[in-house]
This record gives sequence, structure tokens and C-alpha cells, in this order.
Amino acid sequence: MIPEVLSNEVLNYRWCWKIRIKGISPDWKHGEKSFAFTGLNRSEVLELGREYQQSAVFHVKGDVLSVVACDGGREDMAGCFRERIRRSQDRPAYRIYVIRLDPAVLQVKRFKNANPNHTAGKPCYYVGMTSCSAEERFNQHKRGYKKCKLVQLYGLELATEKFADISLLSRKDAEALERSHADDLRRQGYAVWQK
Repeated sequence: MIPEVLSNEVLNYRWCWKIRIKGISPDWKHGEKSFAFTGLNRSEVLELGREYQQSAVFHVKGDVLSVVACDGGREDMAGCFRERIRRSQDRPAYRIYVIRLDPAVLQVKRFKNANPNHTAGKPCYYVGMTSCSAEERFNQHKRGYKKCKLVQLYGLELATEKFADISLLSRKDAEALERSHADDLRRQGYAVWQK
């Protein structure tokens, strides 16, 4: 990749197609703005890499990604390019959380109807997802911000033992896990609300 400090004029002058990209580490902790471009041969790309003091540049041919050293031109295969494309919505920034509800919530018709297989005496829960901390999200519900009315009225505390081992997920994965986690708890006899 060539850093963003590389001006559009340089790439325009060389008559190549370009798009701004951001290279990221697999754990999403490091990112670097850059350009992806086509229309230049390998030696022109290496020349640009050297000009902008890069150690190496990425090279894609077909769907094969490789890393090419600017000093000497050594090329190491890095795998399938398509498998490495990430979009901002793929970032693992969402978590599942579970809130213990007061058993009085069983008197609310819609909650009771959603849990016909509830085992008497087992706790009641709310399952949600958020991009903030579980504690912050619980407090938001209680304050009435982006609330679930059932949590606002009947929420007691976070049930961290029901979600502590779940890592951060992309939004899409968190939405799917939120539903399946609620279903799993219901299968265990708990009464659960999940939007």
C-alpha cells in the first residue's frame, strides 16, 4: 500500500485507477490509510513504494495477494485477496448482554405469551446487543434512553454469568447471536425477552 500522503495528482499523472482504502490488522487494532490502484506494472509500483519510503507493497494478481519488498523485490504470498477484504460493518464492536428481570414481569401479557415453556421458578431475562459497555447499556435502559420498557420497569441487574465469555462481534454476527442466545436460554426453561 502507498500512504495517503501520496497525492492524487501523482496517481492521476500516471494514468491509473485508484481508490482510497484503509489497511487494518486482523485484530482491528491497527489501521493505515492508503490507496489501492491498478494500471501500473510491478516495477512502477515498487518505484512508488521506494519513493514514499515503504518497506513493502501489496500486490494482487487475480485473487492472489502477495507482499513485495521494496528493497530487492522479494515476493511472499499472503493468501486470497477476497478473504481479506473487510468493511467497517465487519468490525467486531458489538457485544451481547443479558439483564435479569424481576419475576413480576411474568404478569405482563406479551412477556408471558412469548415464554409458554417457562419453567416455574427459573429467572427471567432480557437479551440485547450494544456497541457500548453492558453496564452503560443497562443504565441507558433504566434512564429511558433507547429503552426496552420491560427492562426500564423490571430490570434488576446484569446477569454477567450469562454473557461474560462472549467476545466482541460484528453487527451482523451480534444480531444473529442475540436471537440464538435468547432461544438457547428459552430452551433451558428461562423466560426471555429479546426484540
